[in-house]
Amino acid sequence: MLTHGFWQRRFAGDPEVIGRALTLDGAAATVVGVVPAGFEFSSLFAPGTEVDLMLPLVYDVARRQGNTLAVIGRLQPGRTLSQVRTELEAVTAQVQQERPERGRFYGAAAVELKDQISSGAAGALLTLWAAVAGVLLIVCANLSSLMLSRAAARWKSICRSGEPTGARRTS
Repeated sequence: MLTHGFWQRRFAGDPEVIGRALTLDGAAATVVGVVPAGFEFSSLFAPGTEVDLMLPLVYDVARRQGNTLAVIGRLQPGRTLSQVRTELEAVTAQVQQERPERGRFYGAAAVELKDQISSGAAGALLTLWAAVAGVLLIVCANLSSLMLSRAAARWKSICRSGEPTGARRTS
């Protein structure tokens, strides 16, 4: 897959590039699509780097490194996240059945990208919100006490000789 910027720079936005074979490091690769202009892969997962194209991951059993694989995808129109989760559970069960020697190490989870990116900041943002609310409460309490003390100090100038305005003297 080509990024939109690379597609514009290298291929002048030619729609015929899809399906064309390219040579990358001596190996043939076929262009299967172009990422939309608004999709910023590098800013989310590799800040400071520029990504021009994305290649499929080839899993090599002999070179296992780590145990986590993250995949980004777009739902087909009309599909829901719960449908994808159901299919992933079925695939996971099938892989576990085919490879029982691996135990229960295979699994998959489908989450929205915005939830995946912002999930680590949710606790910090909630704490920050609570601190701001506490400071705002203190400010409101201080302002109300200042207003009350100022009103008490001016009470005599507002009322005649310290009496309420509705009171009448009887002599």
